[in-house]
Amino acid sequence: MKKIVLTIAIFTSIISFSTYGQIGEVEEKTIIIVKERPLDLPFANRNYEKITFTPPQPEAKPQEYVYNDVPLILPKLTTNIKVLRLSPEPLPKLYGHYVKGGLGNYGTTYLEGFFNNKRSEKSLVGIHIKHLASQNGPVKYSGTSENFARVYGKYFGKSTVFNGGLGYERDKYNYYGFNQSLEVDQDTIKQIYSTFNVNAGLESLNKDDKFTYGANFNYYNFQSRTDVKESEFLTDIKAGYKISNDKIFLLSSALSFSGYTNDSNKVNRSYFILKPAVKLNFDKLNLTAGLNAAYGGDTINGMNKFHLYPVVAAEYIVLEDKLVAFGGIDGELQKVTFRNLVKENPFLGNSVALSHTNKALEVYAGIKGNALEKLNYKVALSYNNYKNLYFFANSVEDTSRFSALYDKNTTVVIFNADAGYVFSEAFRVNLSTGVFNYNLSLLDEPWHRPGFTTSVLASYNLHRKIYINSDIYYISGLKAKNFTSNELKSLPSIFDLNVRAEYKFSEVFSAFLDFNNILSKKYQRYLYYPVKGINIIGGVSYSF
Repeated sequence: MKKIVLTIAIFTSIISFSTYGQIGEVEEKTIIIVKERPLDLPFANRNYEKITFTPPQPEAKPQEYVYNDVPLILPKLTTNIKVLRLSPEPLPKLYGHYVKGGLGNYGTTYLEGFFNNKRSEKSLVGIHIKHLASQNGPVKYSGTSENFARVYGKYFGKSTVFNGGLGYERDKYNYYGFNQSLEVDQDTIKQIYSTFNVNAGLESLNKDDKFTYGANFNYYNFQSRTDVKESEFLTDIKAGYKISNDKIFLLSSALSFSGYTNDSNKVNRSYFILKPAVKLNFDKLNLTAGLNAAYGGDTINGMNKFHLYPVVAAEYIVLEDKLVAFGGIDGELQKVTFRNLVKENPFLGNSVALSHTNKALEVYAGIKGNALEKLNYKVALSYNNYKNLYFFANSVEDTSRFSALYDKNTTVVIFNADAGYVFSEAFRVNLSTGVFNYNLSLLDEPWHRPGFTTSVLASYNLHRKIYINSDIYYISGLKAKNFTSNELKSLPSIFDLNVRAEYKFSEVFSAFLDFNNILSKKYQRYLYYPVKGINIIGGVSYSF
């Protein structure tokens, strides 16, 4: 109401001012308009609900693509680029032939040679010959002679390597272990062993293949001057199948048929062994488990023909590259032939009983690894049980000749320790020690088997010009018996020091000097058979 009155008053004043300016003086009057009617407006209803609006939804249509071929034509690229080629380095000269010979005291002559075809990617063919003889020895009639010749070869196929060879050995000895005060006919104490061997085989070329294999076939014909004969056909097969990186199946077998003839009888012998196993590799544990099944035709001492042995071997990495603990259980039938016994003791007589040795059980445990970065070591302790383990004893009829005696049940506890230290690239030393404790069932002593052995091997080269190799052997605990007089003998300990030196004048020519048994100990490895004192061989070698 107040706003309306004020508006009318202002409007009236403006009109009055305008009229006065045009006409003249206007009488001042006040007009008052009174509006008493109330302005009442009706209440409006307020809608609090939101208005919803549904937008229209477009229909889904499949996407349509339009392909326009745009031809792209590029100019030809001319590649006139010169590649810098290095001149190929010439291959180092390969010397396929090597001859070495010398002379020494005791009337010793030595000659050895290797003759091979030179560099070839497909084949390897070679000849190896050796002659070592001494006219004299420590006593009368103790000269020896060893001769060897062999032709061998290999052919490298795409996935298989084939090999073969032909060899002949002729070794001459005298039975000089008799009373030297007696005169004997030298022809009656002479012994000559000759062996003819043919072999052929094959094996997989890549050892990392999923399936690997190998097989060897050998024929041996052995004969002595005293009409002991033995022939053997031997084959061995090995295979491996990689099931996965952590699981490998292994299989090996050996089959032997042999015939042995001496003065009194002829014996046909057989030997077979099959070794299936599975090798499992875990994070720090390597485990091998299998079974050895064997058959032997010998029945000496009532030994069974069929044998079954469990095999378990485990290795656990205690400290990476430093300490590995290992242990296991093993057993096998060990093949024994007259030919192998002669290699061990060449003074055997004619009437030698033959029997395969049954290693019924072996339990072992130990540690191995390296320390100080240059020291490798292995220490093991084992318990072994043998059936028909052989021992060499002087014959009752002739003490200068030996026979094989078998113990029915023998247990042997063996401690072995091996270590190798690399002082530098030029100098290294290896040590090996063995302690043997025998418990026999039939024999009084382990005839001619040692109770303690130690060997030290060292090699040194000076500026790749002078090469020096040395070895020391120590053997003790040897016992023997003269069964004619029933006299028990304890053989003196063996201490043998040998040094070999070689000076290279050039890549093809060198000179050598060998010192054997420097301390000149005339020890006896077998009763009544002293060995040579200090013996020296000097000579030269040539490569071409």
